[in-house]
Amino acid sequence: MFEQQITLNRFLLRYLNGLMQDVEDADLASRSEDGGNSPLWILGHLAVVGDSAARVLGLRPVQPKEWRRVFFPGTDGDVADAGDLTKQQLLDAIHEGYKRLHPELENVDTAAMAEPHGIELLKGSGLETKADFLSHVLTTHMAMHIGQISYWRRQHGGAIIV
Repeated sequence: MFEQQITLNRFLLRYLNGLMQDVEDADLASRSEDGGNSPLWILGHLAVVGDSAARVLGLRPVQPKEWRRVFFPGTDGDVADAGDLTKQQLLDAIHEGYKRLHPELENVDTAAMAEPHGIELLKGSGLETKADFLSHVLTTHMAMHIGQISYWRRQHGGAIIV
């Protein structure tokens, strides 16, 4: 049911690695000139949203509980309480989190995916079912935040990565 979304997610994970390859840990918390989210917040956010997808699939979260307070949807991007997270720690958390979703999605109960996701933040968004939410997390949500990192890179003198 999710074969194409898994393919796109794998592509996005590889692209994210390319965007982050020359970003230094010391620069992770800096925001874009217009106050946009920092790479630190974006990476942490992608990791905790991966946990949200895991919960929808009935899996337990694997990211540290305290990350939710800093990186959960609706937080303000302030990473002062994020500790000394490194780029590699965050990328590993994202990759491990999303890769564990793939086999679950390959064998998912199709009828269960037609059920409402029950996520209050997305009420009225047009994403109504578990399948809608999981497809979004794997593709459009990740792509949007990767676009923010690309924008941040350009503002910080980084080369365009394709």
